[in-house]
Amino acid sequence: MYKNKRLLLPLIILIISGCVFKGKNKGMDLYSVFGKETPKDIEQAASRKSDQKGHFEVGNGQFNLVDKGEVVTNYSFDEQDAQKVMFAGLEINESYGAKVMSYNNTIAFVSLKAPEEHVKDYFNSFVKELGKSDSMHIESIAMAAVNDKVKSTLQEVFPGILKAYKGDIPDVMVYPQRLFWKKGNVRYFLTLDPVGDFVNLKIDIITEKALNDRIVMGYHVPQ
Repeated sequence: MYKNKRLLLPLIILIISGCVFKGKNKGMDLYSVFGKETPKDIEQAASRKSDQKGHFEVGNGQFNLVDKGEVVTNYSFDEQDAQKVMFAGLEINESYGAKVMSYNNTIAFVSLKAPEEHVKDYFNSFVKELGKSDSMHIESIAMAAVNDKVKSTLQEVFPGILKAYKGDIPDVMVYPQRLFWKKGNVRYFLTLDPVGDFVNLKIDIITEKALNDRIVMGYHVPQ
């Protein structure tokens, strides 16, 4: 009987641990709910919720909210709640968290960053699914500003685009700093800000209606 108890205790611990770790990456998939009716449980999962009255207009050198009856709700997922959401089946960067906006009861904007250890996974799945970008903004950075791992990652995901110029003062690397896709009524913006040990891959998705109606700061001018 005592022997059975000794065997049973590790088994119980293993089952409990398995449930904890298995459930860690399960949660609301922001890519799956995007463009759909706002989930009823998103408020409970989010760290904060705030209502936004109106859209953004520029006047007197500043941004102003102008209320024309727009129904906008902002949901923020801070570090402590970032595990409650994922993106296209992948973990998100917990330190950055996520911002989600509901417009007329539809998820119309999502902003997040990829965890550094999963940057390649984001490119190999989500970005690969988008295909060739509609436009690309090229930027340069001193090669000494990023480590070899970051250079290798960028070279792997952007073969033929990433270029290094040596002999300049300093040696520089040219890379895609911002990529843009338009798929139906959705626009995708990917931004890279490589520095040191980090690629800093940021993803913003916005519906055409939210863009044109200027409800998102930073996307208040239709592009």
